[in-house]
Amino acid sequence: MAHVQISTNGRKETAHVQLATNGRKETVHIQFTINGRKESINIPADITALQVIRDVIGLKGTKEGCGIGECGACTIEVNGKAINACLMFGVQLDGCEVMTVEGLEKDGKLHPIQEKFLEHHAVQCGFCTPGMLMSAHAFLNENPKPDDAEIISAVSGNLCRCTGYQQIFSSIKAASEDSGTTGNLGKTGDFRRTENPEKTEDSEKTENFGSLEDDHHG
Repeated sequence: MAHVQISTNGRKETAHVQLATNGRKETVHIQFTINGRKESINIPADITALQVIRDVIGLKGTKEGCGIGECGACTIEVNGKAINACLMFGVQLDGCEVMTVEGLEKDGKLHPIQEKFLEHHAVQCGFCTPGMLMSAHAFLNENPKPDDAEIISAVSGNLCRCTGYQQIFSSIKAASEDSGTTGNLGKTGDFRRTENPEKTEDSEKTENFGSLEDDHHG
């Protein structure tokens, strides 16, 4: 029996896990919920949450970009919070509720955020899109009526080399203004909506957005 320190909601806790060496790599048994489905699996003790999701469970929507938490391509939701999966140990998923981009759609229908990304042409090569969607989803759950600066800040950790960010910003802004739509996966899919605020022209709404482009494309 071994003791492993993990972080849960900002608190450090000690988890008691059984390590089986088998003469090679240590493994850990974890249980968690991903996209509404319960998982109970044995994983190598030293792999990341990203590796668990992609290589063990086989959900390939979450991408690996930089591998050091700088690009945001691997963003997932853990207990409703946007997390870089490449910086999280797989063992830290134990007991958590996880959502990946595959969990956004329901009954074959795209989530409203995905629809807005299509309507506003926020997808080009698509590599960064899953992480961008998950950051936007977690953000709008916490802040369903954001101002422009808050939207910019929310996606500042997600890099995109194709769209120039304007279309991404417009998509999230439109999603926040679209009333009467609810999400589709319990707590992590709540996606609360409010009544339509008074709309302004895109040029007025995004006048400060150029600074974000300069930071990421310089």
